[in-house]
Amino acid sequence: MRSGKLFTAVASAALFSLALVGCSGDDNTPTGNQPGGITDPQYEVVQSEANRFVDSTLQLFTDALGLTGVSTETGIGDVLYGPGRVDSTQSGNYWNTVFSSDFSAAGTNIWIDSVLYRDANGQPQNFGSSVAGLTYIHHWLNNPTDTTAGFERFTARGELDVTGLNANTASVNGEFTLTLEAKLVFADSTLHRDFTFTATVTNVSIPRGSTNWQSGCPSSGTITVTVDYTYQKDAGTPQSSSWTFEITFSNGTATVDVTHNGESATYTHPFCTVN
Repeated sequence: MRSGKLFTAVASAALFSLALVGCSGDDNTPTGNQPGGITDPQYEVVQSEANRFVDSTLQLFTDALGLTGVSTETGIGDVLYGPGRVDSTQSGNYWNTVFSSDFSAAGTNIWIDSVLYRDANGQPQNFGSSVAGLTYIHHWLNNPTDTTAGFERFTARGELDVTGLNANTASVNGEFTLTLEAKLVFADSTLHRDFTFTATVTNVSIPRGSTNWQSGCPSSGTITVTVDYTYQKDAGTPQSSSWTFEITFSNGTATVDVTHNGESATYTHPFCTVN
């Protein structure tokens, strides 16, 4: 999966999972058992979407690591979007930027990705085999054409600093934000669910695979995800809440500590497999 598809799982899964809890039109009852000590009936929905957002964050790691072996701006686009998907490129002050877009009857997608390579001393450099680090900035805007029926729209921005590319373990730090708006229309009700996810990436370690950087699966490190969530049914009063997911990795599996409204819960989740 490349950045052109990075959030498809998050957005479509949001509608799928939200439909599961809202298809009856009566969305005021708990969504199931409440793990840990969190009693909010929206917990399972928020937990599921937070996990999927972390999946997309890990995909962003994979995309960044995949840029280490390219030698042109077009090559960057080929890695991120696939061959022939680059609209234009731009370079200056060691930054390499690629632009891609998709305009269809369903809506608009616009991607802008930039990368700056660094040498072993942390100084900017051009493409080359001696790359020791990089800064990767990702933007994605998705806007549907029809908003009268059910839809999702989102905007995303990520900025990662990756070091240690000249060693056997890379270190990733940075931030990643996704704003997701979802609307579901049923025969007897209309639901709106809006999310703002922010991931703060701190000292995430990713080991080099047997054939270079194969994936962005962390062996250690933390990702702190904050979620601002608003739910509205029909013309009812919007209900807003805030959540924090403190995610600590150990060889692809994470221990997740969740806090919300004075309550807390802990669970483990196998996000990926370290190569």
